[in-house]
Amino acid sequence: CYSRWTWIVALVLALILLLMLLTGNGPSRDCCGSATPVEAATAATESFGFTAHCNDFTSKGDASAWAAHADKLKSILCSGEALQAEGDEKHALLTGVVESDAAKVKLGEEIQAIFGANIALENQTSVKAAEPVVIDQTPIDQAPTSAKLYFDIAKSNLPSSSNDTLAPIVTWLKAHPNAKVVISGFHDASGNKELNHQIAKARAKSTFDALVATGVDAANIEMRKPTETLGTGDPKEARRVDVSIE
Repeated sequence: CYSRWTWIVALVLALILLLMLLTGNGPSRDCCGSATPVEAATAATESFGFTAHCNDFTSKGDASAWAAHADKLKSILCSGEALQAEGDEKHALLTGVVESDAAKVKLGEEIQAIFGANIALENQTSVKAAEPVVIDQTPIDQAPTSAKLYFDIAKSNLPSSSNDTLAPIVTWLKAHPNAKVVISGFHDASGNKELNHQIAKARAKSTFDALVATGVDAANIEMRKPTETLGTGDPKEARRVDVSIE
């Protein structure tokens, strides 16, 4: 009797197991065998980002699309001071220093051409400050003012101070060999008019000889009769010779 019930129970269990296998609810074959990999092959992908300098390009994420542009980008970034481009697949920031406004515009256009229209470029480069204008403080090489030699009444010999008076004129003429010096003699209203003219001319000639004696080329000296040989005002001013540079 016991044996009969044992077979009945075994048969029932076998039928139940068969039913479970047929309906897909049976024990998995993996329960006792080696397990299949549980981790998915789709690991999360890191978002793309980059930083570029004159001699360096670093990135994170998938940079395969940028590999062909890295060298060109670095080359362009060598055209200014501390130029840097950084961003991701949608935005990019450009910083550093360029020489001019025109250079800033050109740089932005070149970088944008590399990135393409799908990346918004923000060009924040600054223009280098202009060099301060250096004002030349060297004194202007200006000809000396006219020299005046004052003579005694009815005399044509040079006054004792003539060398000191003519010194600036002589120095200028020697430094500027193509310059011309003009000598004009005056006289006062006293005495014979014709004689006074001769005295004025003699005074001018004495001055001429004095200049030549210092080494001034005679070809650069002109003895010019003044528009009015008669001096006006102070009688001393009437008895003079003017020496001027032209």
